[in-house]
Amino acid sequence: MKRHIPYIVALAWMMAVAVLAFADGLSWSRERTRSAYLDGCAVGDRIYLVENMERDGILYVMDSQGTVQEVSLASAVEKGSFFARIDYEEALYGLMVKKAAGQDAALQYRIVEFDDQGRVLAKTPEFTLHQPGTLTGFHAEAQGFYLTAVLEGQTSAGAYFVEKEALESEAAGEQEQTKEEAPSVKKPVQMGYSPVEHTLIEARYEDGAFLYHLDDGSGVEDFQAGEKLQGAFWYRSLSMGQIMKVRRERMLLYGALLIVGYGVLWLFLSVLRNRSHTVYAIAVVELALLVITVAGAVRVPRIQERAREEEAERFGHYYVRALAEEMGDPARFHPEEEGFYQGADYQALQAQLSRFVRHDDISRIFVDICLVRSDDHRILVSVSGRNGQIFEEVYGVGTGKLIQSLVEGGRENSMLIGIDGEAHQAIGAAASEDLTPAYVLAGIARLEEDADASFRSRISPFLYSACVFLIGSAVAVWLLLLQGRELKRLAGAMQALAGGETQIRKEAVHGKDVDFMWNSLMEIRKTISRINYTKYRIFESCYRFAPKNIEKILGKDSITEVSSGDMVLLHGTMAVISAAGGEDGERGPAEEIGSFVSLIEEHQERSGGFFVSGHCGLDMMKMLFLEESRDTAAFGVALMQDFAKRGEEGQGREKAGILLHYSQYTYGVAGTKKHSLPYLLSREMEELERYAGWFRSLNLPLVITESVKDREHLESPLRYLGYLWIARTNERIRLYEVLDACPLREGKRKAQTDPKFQKGIELFYQHDFYLARNAFNEVLRENPEDAMATWYLFTCERYLNETDVKGDVCRLWLPGAEA
Repeated sequence: MKRHIPYIVALAWMMAVAVLAFADGLSWSRERTRSAYLDGCAVGDRIYLVENMERDGILYVMDSQGTVQEVSLASAVEKGSFFARIDYEEALYGLMVKKAAGQDAALQYRIVEFDDQGRVLAKTPEFTLHQPGTLTGFHAEAQGFYLTAVLEGQTSAGAYFVEKEALESEAAGEQEQTKEEAPSVKKPVQMGYSPVEHTLIEARYEDGAFLYHLDDGSGVEDFQAGEKLQGAFWYRSLSMGQIMKVRRERMLLYGALLIVGYGVLWLFLSVLRNRSHTVYAIAVVELALLVITVAGAVRVPRIQERAREEEAERFGHYYVRALAEEMGDPARFHPEEEGFYQGADYQALQAQLSRFVRHDDISRIFVDICLVRSDDHRILVSVSGRNGQIFEEVYGVGTGKLIQSLVEGGRENSMLIGIDGEAHQAIGAAASEDLTPAYVLAGIARLEEDADASFRSRISPFLYSACVFLIGSAVAVWLLLLQGRELKRLAGAMQALAGGETQIRKEAVHGKDVDFMWNSLMEIRKTISRINYTKYRIFESCYRFAPKNIEKILGKDSITEVSSGDMVLLHGTMAVISAAGGEDGERGPAEEIGSFVSLIEEHQERSGGFFVSGHCGLDMMKMLFLEESRDTAAFGVALMQDFAKRGEEGQGREKAGILLHYSQYTYGVAGTKKHSLPYLLSREMEELERYAGWFRSLNLPLVITESVKDREHLESPLRYLGYLWIARTNERIRLYEVLDACPLREGKRKAQTDPKFQKGIELFYQHDFYLARNAFNEVLRENPEDAMATWYLFTCERYLNETDVKGDVCRLWLPGAEA
């Protein structure tokens, strides 16, 4: 059961995140029901609608039946922008608006061209309007675009023109953004004015003329959306894929939350595997503290936000109720009579509502107040001038429930709505004391506060919680670590001792129980140190007689893994080292060979060679260099030069020589469990070894075969000596002397006489023994100590006196052997 607990916790966390995401989705869906219709157009079998929510704007691309085909976000055009209007003229165009930083900064606009799928094709640079006002119209024509704004005072409207040539491709727009140029300022190209005694609610300039929507309700038909667009907006629904596209930032957030949760779970399980009581206590305390602080950081902003909403709702109800009491029964203003909007009653009621909204203390809260007829939810009088329109068509479908609840007997009610991406509150109160009031007073209050204050109020709980968590964690961890400090030191010492560390120092302790454990641990340390010392001396004694690095050659991690029967085929260079010296005294040879081996070991460590097998005598040793070693000739030169120096000082043997040969070898271990011997086999090496001592006797310090010469980069001059015939493999092996290995004077003489020496070998191979003898005689006149030339001279004289020479007489052969 314990093994399944992590999986159960992981599943529970995944379900918790899923529930949180679902609840957030429901909250977002409820927010969409509070969103009001903004703008739309129908072209052929396509319907395009836009709406703004609190954080983003959405463009819907629908078919003729109202089914959403594609969605696009305003933030895809530019972060922080919203939709203002859209229109279609051979293509879909959207007017985007962005609120610049600062309280008094002008709104920034840009026009964007979309394709049939709602993707951005081109956009204009940002611009602002010259005169402050409320943008109410956007119309696309063949030459460009007309923007219409109702100016301050609501008695005039200005039309602004943007050429189509201002549209730039998406790539060009991105380059333009990087320049961060200041937005251009557009000035009105046409001005329009409202009739006397009426204010402008909306205006749109198209086809060379202004269309007006006045506060008496006239002209509203030119600005109302058709039933097809309204119906498509009311019944819009998104598929799961479209919801994920619109909510992708939230999806990424919950995905990250899920991964962070799994990371915390993994960290917690890793801590639990430590099986330390101190760690357990720290983990539990940290987890509890984290839950408390996170819950507080999340809950406090919600409580503050809810408190602000309740405070705004309370003050809103108070003001609306006070206005209803001050206004009295709306029927006394005769709003149902014909000619009401041209009479004094309308002016008086409009002035009373406007005076209420524009009061210094209230204007910061209320943006509109409406007198709504209960039976059809039509606005009779409003500060915004939306007279004659249906309340829910202006402020969202859900607001109809607010009016209906008041009609059904409620005296006051409120609900949250979204207007142009900002949070607002619709507050309603019955405008009369009737059980079923004929009129309802509805106010629209702004919930937005100062951006800096809002940011501080949202971020301060998280900062406070983070500080509490860090301080609480530091204090808790310090107390727990202080409590278990002595045990931790003891546990660390025990762990070090278990890992083989014996240099342990007893810590100062205060408790007798811990001091007793420390004393026991120190006694164990002494016993282990004594056993380790004995084992080390035994191992050191045995390892001196074991082949060095045999485990590396056989591909084993340790020599303890090497067993009888292990074998490997490898390519490498074999060095046969031959040495000879006098036997002065009983221990003379042993001392000399020890000195010689120490000299070899100095160069072996630098070149990476291995002693691969022993020899019954002390006059020959073999070393193996693996495939990657390509400086064996340099090893031989350095070794022979140092050997010559020791010989001059009287510290080494009389003579030594090295024979290097690259080939394929079989290396392994043979024997029984009680006794095993390493072996190294090669087809030609057995015969080559016989020549190593001969080359040493001929005073040839370093001889290499042609295979070594071809694979190594040699800087030393070489002298060709001849070839050997290997009967077992039926092949010739050519030999070369490395002259840098010779003493300096001897090497120079051999190099100077080498042309004559090579001439003699050439004549020798041609069986012209007479001329060859003369050539070798010339070499010996200049270098009488050249033993190789002497051997060739005697061989020439031998064959010179023979009349019938048979066989391969040109190869090198040992004295006493048959040619």
